[in-house]
Amino acid sequence: MSPITDKTTFPLIEKIIRDYPNGVSEYELLRKIESVQDWSEQLSSDPNLRIFQKHFLLMNALYRLQDQIYVHSKEVLVINPLCVRIYLGSDNEASKAIDSDNCNAKLKEYYLDFSHFESASAQSVDELLAQFWMKFQNTEKKDAALLLLELTSSASEKEIKEQYKKLAHQHHPDKGGDADRFVKIQEAWEILKP
Repeated sequence: MSPITDKTTFPLIEKIIRDYPNGVSEYELLRKIESVQDWSEQLSSDPNLRIFQKHFLLMNALYRLQDQIYVHSKEVLVINPLCVRIYLGSDNEASKAIDSDNCNAKLKEYYLDFSHFESASAQSVDELLAQFWMKFQNTEKKDAALLLLELTSSASEKEIKEQYKKLAHQHHPDKGGDADRFVKIQEAWEILKP
């Protein structure tokens, strides 16, 4: 087991989090831990796998610490990559934080299952990254297509179809419209159509 998942590091992690009452990012938290403990020797030399391992170990420790803090002090440790923060159980913000954190039950389950860490390889992490970037690019393409059709992300399939027909008719070259704009509208439709 890696030092970061060892229970002796929980006080260090908790102290760092408490030093930031308004929250600390996962990145900053990891930097603070690494400035005190050098556990990197036990990690892969592959850069992507090494980042995955660091992230996994930190998230594993945070989710275990989350349960420990709640049992001992009835405080809520909310885990978000941009803001790891401890809330008082009676704090009004705590109920909002708990609700948002409850959405992360599957993440917690994933990070508490150490077999994901043990089975990770450079190839599997590269595949995860490729899937992420593909999904990210698809989201960017969808957003751009919606913008081109002058729609918001909340547009229904029916609204998308109606707006596509309207703009395609308006910009069709046979009706005196701009051929380039028409082609872009067609491409946007191909991205958005159900």
